[in-house]
Amino acid sequence: MFSASGTVITVLSILLWSHSAIATSVERSISTSRQFIVYGGDIQLRGVVCDLAERTKLDLLRTIDQRDEWIVPIVISLQSPEANLPEMPRSRMIFAQTGFGLKLQLNLQIDLNVRRSEVRRELLRAILLEMMYRRRTDLPAGTTYVPPPDWLLDGIPMQDDCESAKLSLSGISPLTKRILPLQEFLRLQEGSGLDGPSRVLFSGYAVALVELLTQSPQGRGRLARFIADLPFNSMDPMAELGKHFPVLNDITFAENIWKSHIERLVRSRPLQFLSVEQTEKQLDEHLHLTVQSEGKKKKFHIP
Repeated sequence: MFSASGTVITVLSILLWSHSAIATSVERSISTSRQFIVYGGDIQLRGVVCDLAERTKLDLLRTIDQRDEWIVPIVISLQSPEANLPEMPRSRMIFAQTGFGLKLQLNLQIDLNVRRSEVRRELLRAILLEMMYRRRTDLPAGTTYVPPPDWLLDGIPMQDDCESAKLSLSGISPLTKRILPLQEFLRLQEGSGLDGPSRVLFSGYAVALVELLTQSPQGRGRLARFIADLPFNSMDPMAELGKHFPVLNDITFAENIWKSHIERLVRSRPLQFLSVEQTEKQLDEHLHLTVQSEGKKKKFHIP
């Protein structure tokens, strides 16, 4: 899987991104906002991906209280697994800065085991990158691109499925006696070797942080500006949060607010805490996709 581990994304040659890489004979589908152009797969699968991309964008726009003002189209290439290349990553982001602007393509490997959460995460990554760089038309070719932080990818809730966000928050409960400090959490990355329970816990903290930020004074607009400024942020994530959210400007005060917020969330959500296996099973039951065509049901397991 493409990893946003905090390192920059190397700009690839325009030849790798060129539309000539996608045969003109391949059929395509265009989403309702016309931002997402999906190639590959059959028409039902392309429709599912178009719908998921639009829903993911809507989730983000609702969270930051912004209108849809996209500029750069996002090309999505659906690909089947190659038997002779079993180690190929499930997703790959391709960027190219040219004299005509930013080019953005997401290659997704789709098989029966792909989860909707995986696809949504990569779509969200692409959408955030478009927001971050849509107006950076003066960047020279060869510029390196900064990926959005992992906590932002995990923290944007699915508006049409709040239950999954609550399930991830349930993972915080075991650590209420020793809540992870905000500074430590911000340093965690997807590629940090987190095991299953830690990964669930990370998602819970991410949802909690986005909620804390959006509930702060003018929080949604501030989060939108934070996203727009990500390409030029320093290497100190705590300082950047304090710069965009004055309530977190003092580290000691910020840690106290963070701790109180986590404790309040745990108290206000009297959930039945599930094991990692139970959580995965429940998510699988609720979040796979089924498309009906010509009286037949076709299941796409994309939770």
